[in-house]
Order: sequence, then C-alpha cells, then structure tokens
Amino acid sequence: MLLSMTGYGRAESREEGCILTVEIRSVNHRFAEVSVRLPKSLSVLEGRVRERIQKRLSRGKITCSASLDGEEGDLGSLRIDEAVAQRYADLLRELKEKLGLAGT
Repeated sequence: MLLSMTGYGRAESREEGCILTVEIRSVNHRFAEVSVRLPKSLSVLEGRVRERIQKRLSRGKITCSASLDGEEGDLGSLRIDEAVAQRYADLLRELKEKLGLAGT
C-alpha cells in the first residue's frame, strides 16, 4: 500500500483567553526534513515538537508552524506581583550599597 507524503492539517485550541493555532504541511521528499516555527514564548518546545513529528513521519519535507494569540496581547493578561517586585527593589538597593554604586 502506497501512502501519500503530501498533506495539510490545521488545529486550534482555546484556553484561558489564549488561542493556539498549529499548522502542519508535508510534501513529497526523499528524506525526512522537518522545519518547526514557533513563537518566541514557545521556542523551548521546538526540539520536542521536532522529535514527535519525526517519530510519526519517516519521509517528506514537513513544516510545522504555530501561533499564540490572546485577547489581551500575545500571552493574555499580565499581573504584577507587587510583593516580589518590592523584594527585588530592596535587594537591588542592598547590592548598590554593598558595591558602593552611585545613582538611584
């Protein structure tokens, strides 16, 4: 049985105000050539995505791309943890004094 190496797929997932869209395309190619394009916020997953594709597909020129969009920017709403920010400010002031740095 001969299986085609040409194909296209698209999927979308919505969660907590974010929309993840993934597209995968493949065309006939003698070897497996996998290209993965992810947003910067997901770039740490590139190797794992590539591995999973290579486990399932042995031939073809495969391109996988993903986009992440939110209702309030690329990653949804951001919140400031004021207690953590205050602690960082305090530590920076201590470090400035220890090192004898000028300025604020």
